[in-house]
Amino acid sequence: MRVYIRENPRTLALKSTSHSLTFRQVSVSSSDKPEQPKVEVQLQSNSEISRENGFKPLHNRDVFGCLGLINVYSQIYLAVITGASLNVARPLPYESVDKIYSVDFFSLSSDEWDYVNLDSNGMLVPLSSDSDDFDLTAARTVHPCFEFKKLLSNGSFYYSNDFDLTSLLQARGVNKDKLRSGSETPTNAFEHTPINVLHYQEQYMWNSFLMEELIRFRSNLDDLAADILSGNRFLTTVIRGFAKTVRLGGSRGDTISIISKQSWKRAGTRFNARGIDDDGNVANFVETEFIYNHVSANQVFSFTQIRGSVPAFWEQDSTLINPKITVTRSREATQPSFDKHFTEVCKKYGVCHIINLLSKSKTLEVEISRRYTELLNFSDHRSELVYSHFDFHAETKPLNGGFAGATKILSLLRNSLERFGWYDL
Repeated sequence: MRVYIRENPRTLALKSTSHSLTFRQVSVSSSDKPEQPKVEVQLQSNSEISRENGFKPLHNRDVFGCLGLINVYSQIYLAVITGASLNVARPLPYESVDKIYSVDFFSLSSDEWDYVNLDSNGMLVPLSSDSDDFDLTAARTVHPCFEFKKLLSNGSFYYSNDFDLTSLLQARGVNKDKLRSGSETPTNAFEHTPINVLHYQEQYMWNSFLMEELIRFRSNLDDLAADILSGNRFLTTVIRGFAKTVRLGGSRGDTISIISKQSWKRAGTRFNARGIDDDGNVANFVETEFIYNHVSANQVFSFTQIRGSVPAFWEQDSTLINPKITVTRSREATQPSFDKHFTEVCKKYGVCHIINLLSKSKTLEVEISRRYTELLNFSDHRSELVYSHFDFHAETKPLNGGFAGATKILSLLRNSLERFGWYDL
């Protein structure tokens, strides 16, 4: 993909394989509301994005995906991926996951940010020697989207244009014909598995709020136009977490992939985001899927596990050398949020075995564990949940064999493992 611009009226075009998406900011006003910026989106043939029609390149780098649109200080920006490590994971031959290392934001409202680069502080730098009218006084201005750019370029974000990266394999299914063929390259743009953006898992899609306008646009298209939109890979799902595929030694091309995705609903740094909120979201909730592609047998297996902060209201004072833990609500006041959390967990995953990895000897961690078991004993879901306490740090001390000691947890899980099962096809 490439980004093009037409200056009058100011229009950005994202040009892909056969078609382009054009974006133009328009203003909508009413008697009771001030003027609000809106976006007019159109799907056009690439033949219309030409110099004859006033379009010229705005950027000299390839675009790997469209993140969506964002309104900052009443100006709308088109967000795109301009740097990526390709194929860091390939859970199936026809599914690829790429890692983001650079993004850019192009204004639909102003030419102030055209033909410039940003330095490490988000300040203006001329993009080309043709920028004779570059305003040095404006060079001290920080791009309005710089903090977004810095966050999305920090190496923890992944995307796919081939499939809905927020989904589990069991939900999206396996294309048996493509699996048997082992083909990694579609013969044309329209053979990609369509991304069903209408059913993505919002909590894992970190660009969901940027994609709202494009999702609305797609919902109003007829089937043919929607297929063209998907086939040109304009719809991109972005997760935060980790993804990697490794080839197993001694096998006939068998691979195992790991895809971890963090929920944005209660994300944060280690000491600043703890516990649960009123809606049942726990801090730093992560869903991890392991996918084994048994090539010679034409079989695929997947298994999913989740982790998150202890689902109680508690916090930690990060200003202390030994951060103090404080339980901030009673068991009774916490119970509704606790039950909301496990209602969602049981609904989505079925059988659930809770493993508490906190210390059994540190007083403050023991207090959190005690609250956990109290909440579990009073929960509506107590009959559906199995609970085990495994002091991870104690069990993996060098005197206990180091990290090899972690295998002791298997004896606690043995019965549950038989009930969990796995997905295979």
